[in-house]
Amino acid sequence: MWTKVTALGKRKQGMALALSLPYGSKIRNKVLSELELEELDSEEGLATLLLYMDKIYKKDDLLSAYEAWSDFDKFRKMEDLSMEDYIMEFGRLYKRLQKHNLEFPQSVLAFKLLDCARVSNMDRLLVLTGVQFTDNDTLFEQMTTALKKFLGKHSIPMALMTQIGQPAIRQNMEDTLLTGWRNRMATNRPQDYKRRPRQGNYEDRNPVRTYNRRMNPRNARGMINRCFRCDS
Repeated sequence: MWTKVTALGKRKQGMALALSLPYGSKIRNKVLSELELEELDSEEGLATLLLYMDKIYKKDDLLSAYEAWSDFDKFRKMEDLSMEDYIMEFGRLYKRLQKHNLEFPQSVLAFKLLDCARVSNMDRLLVLTGVQFTDNDTLFEQMTTALKKFLGKHSIPMALMTQIGQPAIRQNMEDTLLTGWRNRMATNRPQDYKRRPRQGNYEDRNPVRTYNRRMNPRNARGMINRCFRCDS
């Protein structure tokens, strides 16, 4: 770009660029000591100088590929980074890898995106509900969409989702446990089993003493819990 705007002739460009290097710097001293003035003061002086500096500063392809991989592998979502910005930066680093012909299967890329997002176990399970593993060709795109949907800027906060879902989950667990225990007890009983009739309350058997019967606690629906064994 500098060659397009400079008024210097092509013969003087190499020498001018060499002398513009910081005075006293190692690169200036190295250039002026190792390159002949005749090489710099020529039509090919600029090309000679750039080629020489490439040998010093330009990274080889292997080193560039390794640095691209290292940056991609170490990348993690920070707390102050939004999910959208995290996904964008993840994609940028992966495109940098692709320039070095380094690519990964969709499943590996999708799982790495989820793993590096640093989400909780509950959030991870929630995100996975939005991914169809059978559609392997679009796994990364699905994972990106699911992360934005459940954990992005416009998603419902997980704490609110937990509060909304807890009563239904708790009630469902209570109903399941209650049904399971009753079925188990019914299965273990003999065929000729008959429930023993109740013998009256404590006050009937002991009229002199008074006793306040302790009530069973109530469940989430407001109904009194009963014993699984005797149904009292």
